[in-house]
Amino acid sequence: FGKNDLSKLRIPGVLQRFSVAYLVVTVLELSVSRRPPIPEPYSSNAERPGALADVRPCLVSWFVVGCGVALHLVLTLALNVPGCGRGYLGPGGMHKGGLYANCTGGAAGWIDREIFGPAHLHRASKLATIYNTTLSYDPEGALGTLTTILLAYFGVQAGRTLLTYRDFKPRVKRFLIWCTVLGGCALWLCECRWNEGWIPINKNLWSLSFVLISGATSLLLFSILMFILDHKKWWRGGVFVSAGGETMVLFRQLWMFCVLTVPVSLVNSLSTEVLTECPESCKCTSSDQVSLTVSCFEQGVINGSGSKDQDVADFFQAIGPQRFSVLSVVGVRWDVLDVSHVLNNFPNLVSLSIQPPSAISNLSLPSCFAASSQLATLNISNVNLTSVVVQPPLPNSKSSHCASDSPLRTVDLSGNALVSVPASLKVQNHHLHALDLTGNPLKCSSSLYWLLEAENLANNFVIGADTLTCDNERFRGKPLLQSLEFLLEADGACPSSPPFRCECEVKRIVPLAPNENGLMPLISVNCSHRGLSFFPPSLPDFAWELRMEGNNLEAIDFVQDVGNFSHLVNLYLDDNQISVIKHMELTGFAENFRLLSLRGNRFEQISRLPLEDMCEPGVKIHYLDVLNGIMAMGITLLVIKLIYDWYTYRRYNKIPWLARMMPMSGENTIMDSAAPLNDSLTESLDEDSEVMTAAEVLLQLEGLWLNEWHAPDLLNPGSELVECMAEQVVEMERNLKKLPKRDFRIGVHRMELSRIRYILCSYHRIRLEKIENFAYSLLSDRTKAEAMMTAEELRYALNLVNNTNECLESLALRHLPSNLSQLDTKSVFPQPDLDEFVFIKSLRNVPGIVLEEDDERQEEVDLAIGERHVVKYQPVAHLLKNGSIQLI
Repeated sequence: FGKNDLSKLRIPGVLQRFSVAYLVVTVLELSVSRRPPIPEPYSSNAERPGALADVRPCLVSWFVVGCGVALHLVLTLALNVPGCGRGYLGPGGMHKGGLYANCTGGAAGWIDREIFGPAHLHRASKLATIYNTTLSYDPEGALGTLTTILLAYFGVQAGRTLLTYRDFKPRVKRFLIWCTVLGGCALWLCECRWNEGWIPINKNLWSLSFVLISGATSLLLFSILMFILDHKKWWRGGVFVSAGGETMVLFRQLWMFCVLTVPVSLVNSLSTEVLTECPESCKCTSSDQVSLTVSCFEQGVINGSGSKDQDVADFFQAIGPQRFSVLSVVGVRWDVLDVSHVLNNFPNLVSLSIQPPSAISNLSLPSCFAASSQLATLNISNVNLTSVVVQPPLPNSKSSHCASDSPLRTVDLSGNALVSVPASLKVQNHHLHALDLTGNPLKCSSSLYWLLEAENLANNFVIGADTLTCDNERFRGKPLLQSLEFLLEADGACPSSPPFRCECEVKRIVPLAPNENGLMPLISVNCSHRGLSFFPPSLPDFAWELRMEGNNLEAIDFVQDVGNFSHLVNLYLDDNQISVIKHMELTGFAENFRLLSLRGNRFEQISRLPLEDMCEPGVKIHYLDVLNGIMAMGITLLVIKLIYDWYTYRRYNKIPWLARMMPMSGENTIMDSAAPLNDSLTESLDEDSEVMTAAEVLLQLEGLWLNEWHAPDLLNPGSELVECMAEQVVEMERNLKKLPKRDFRIGVHRMELSRIRYILCSYHRIRLEKIENFAYSLLSDRTKAEAMMTAEELRYALNLVNNTNECLESLALRHLPSNLSQLDTKSVFPQPDLDEFVFIKSLRNVPGIVLEEDDERQEEVDLAIGERHVVKYQPVAHLLKNGSIQLI
């Protein structure tokens, strides 16, 4: 079609995406959503729009748009893309070490390639230059259209808000709410990070977090402009009118400005030379005349092993000019990499790097380097390397073609699967001064003892040596160098020479005592079945276990044989000829041992082990520690009590007990202690009684309440006092209503009222409980019952007894024989315990009170004012009724 090749025509594009988004949004607005009303000036009787008046008409449209967003999330995160898995959103190629080499764009890129084909997508992408990608990808693809529709509908919703609300405040309020919600969701999706998180902010993919943050930013800027232009009218905004009318002209002028002002040197510096001489399925590029990068990826191969079947030597021979001094190889898979093959083809090589996603199992270093060799840096990291082999020196290694000293200075073997590194790596490369072994599962064994040599430790030969840890099952996570020192010391101090020939093994490495820093080894020494007749003279430090089974030991003197083994706790002496054990109590082993095995011996004498010091005193506690603990407990209880009192007062309107017991000042009390009762209240008292103040009445009521609380039987009712105080409460409530609402005294007076109400209610509750328990006993003497109970209490007691009798008669008594149907109320129902001990306080001087009387003796006591006693209730019951004592 003219000069254009339709077979390579790009189908997706910016304008195409916007047209589809506007088409969908327009169809939804015209066919589904209700049209917003035209705003009119609000009159005094006009109904203002509700809180969601701008959202309700388009709920169906929001549901359709939400379904599109859900489809976008499902396809992006849950679609199993062939060769890539689920949830990848990156550029592929070298991203993440080449793990997703053929996954450019993730699900979005795969869908575009399946729908449009690779030839109809954007080809001038920067991904190929930055990440060495080989797949086509279009940032304006089909999947991003779904989120573009969401962003377009944010604009529709903003327009509905403008049409629904006429005033500035409701408009900006809703815009800011939308801004907060959208921004919060975006930050949650990206976990407040730019390129990380669950769904990163990715403009090329038009990810959901990018659309949400774009909508929030647009609404925020629009609100700011409304405040400046419409509300405050600080600026008329003419530049926006001009820019909106001539958008394409401004865009073209900006593009020409950038083209004319960018330095040509900057463009040339970004140019990359692509070499034509390169192995098959690989790409050889050089950004200068020194370094060369060989990237090997095969289409559709996940591991990127483009040359896995190609011989290593042929691979490097196939590379073009050999002038380069820096060589980087990416994406190869070899069983063995022989560095000599590389040096044969690149004699000027100074740095060799094999980068992931390459995979190399074994690395072979030459026994000697050529005299002209300049290789100083070797980087074989993160390629799953399992072993390193250094070729042994040849007999003719001193010939003229070999250098006298190796040029190798730095070797990076980090991030591999090495369990050991040969010592010949350092021996045959004397000038090697840096070795990186971080990230390898190194096994702590004798093959790594060479790392402890003095020159290696002094010159920081091993990079990050302090961070290296053992990967052995017994030593996993322990520092490598310190563990190797323990192993070396154990081997050096082990009694392995004849006649002992013992074996020493570090079982574990554990921390020192809790108050000490550092580690210590637990060493087991095995000298079993060696035909020994005596103990080894010395053991390694921290030897905690000694096995001497199956030897020819006849007698043991612990002071002489075991006294020097300070850390020994396990001792196995089975199957020997032992008949005597001496002086065990004189050694530290007797205090610290955990296991002593003596099976299969011929004992005649075993010394006794004293146990006086088995329970040694613990850590002394200073008296200040006890005092601090008591104070802390007191503060805690005080805070808990304060919270409880506050909750009780707020919830049940009850004042705390401590506040009720505290005396109150005269001006804050609810009733004046010196003021007499009203005339209407004094009439309720007996005519012969003196006129009392309200405080005196309350004091007598409290005494009546306490007596009723602690007395085992029912006392005479204080009806006059109760009725008087109840009327006084009504009068006080009437006076409270006359005070100003903000008067501080109201709270204090209400606390006092709550206390009085509690006393009244508790007094009646106690009497009713006694009537329920002793109803039959009280009604046995009707005259006495009428004197001890009010008319209402007597009626309640009679009804209770009658109902109980009817219930017993109907349920049990009428079904029993006649001789058992008679109910003995005294034996069945409880009676007051008049012999119960009570606490009394004497209010008067009472001489000659008989407390206990029998045939042989009579006990009397004289009561003086203020004295307190513990006595039986029955002898002092008459004193309680005439007011001579008070129960406490």
